[in-house]
Amino acid sequence: MTTMTMDGAMAGLIDLGEEYGLRAISQRVVQAAWQGALNTLGVHADRVRFARDEEDQRRAGRDRMAEEALRVRGRLILARPPEEMAAAAVAPARGPMRLVDSVEVAEDLRLSDLGEWQVLSRVDGQWWEGVCQLTAMVMVAKRAWRKKVGSLDGFVAPFTPGQIQMGQRYATLVERHNAGGMKGSSFEARMDGGGGQGGGFIDVFVAEGRELDLIHRRIGTGQAMAVRRVRPSARGTKSGITDRRLVDMVVLGGMDLTAVLRAHGWLSESKHRTSLRESLAAALDRMQGYAR
Repeated sequence: MTTMTMDGAMAGLIDLGEEYGLRAISQRVVQAAWQGALNTLGVHADRVRFARDEEDQRRAGRDRMAEEALRVRGRLILARPPEEMAAAAVAPARGPMRLVDSVEVAEDLRLSDLGEWQVLSRVDGQWWEGVCQLTAMVMVAKRAWRKKVGSLDGFVAPFTPGQIQMGQRYATLVERHNAGGMKGSSFEARMDGGGGQGGGFIDVFVAEGRELDLIHRRIGTGQAMAVRRVRPSARGTKSGITDRRLVDMVVLGGMDLTAVLRAHGWLSESKHRTSLRESLAAALDRMQGYAR
């Protein structure tokens, strides 16, 4: 009797062990199958994500190519001579140009019935001159407005004549002051007058240096495009654009706003160009001594 009981107990233990063994094996099989399914889904998700990223990159590349094509077309339009000077070659490296009337003023003056002096003048020809980047931006904006509206009614220039003149004055000062530091430069000869009066040259050089320092202080050290105000996915970089850098790149370097954004790694978007344009206009006002 005891032997049978022991044999029954052993058989029960064996059955129990087999049951737990099969359960453990089943659990392992299920876990392995579940992990395999998760791995498969992960690989599929990675493939979908990779394909989506590739499509986004291709789309962004197409957008950049289209944008660059428009910029190149715009440069060609600005570099193309007007119909009156069709014989001139198209030269984008020459920079934007515009046609200017040559006005001849009569020597004699006439007094009107209202007691105002009248100056008689007439256009005796036309000539082509290079324009600064600010003027080129106004020309581009004017052309886009005319294409959209059909006329210039309601057009507001991105930069005022005063801002453009300030930019030209700043560029002239920088060029002349930099040339003034070189012995025998054309600036030195022009200011000296060839008479050996070196004091006049020094006086002008120092005066223009002080004016440049004043302009730089008016520009300030502010940020035209502050990094903290734009999320990384929108700006594409961590490099801020200072007001001084913006003014120098546009006024001195002849770069447009898109080129300034790309030089700092920013995405070329309409809102970014608008922010840069507003910052540039404000800096040009400060350079003139105006405070907004």
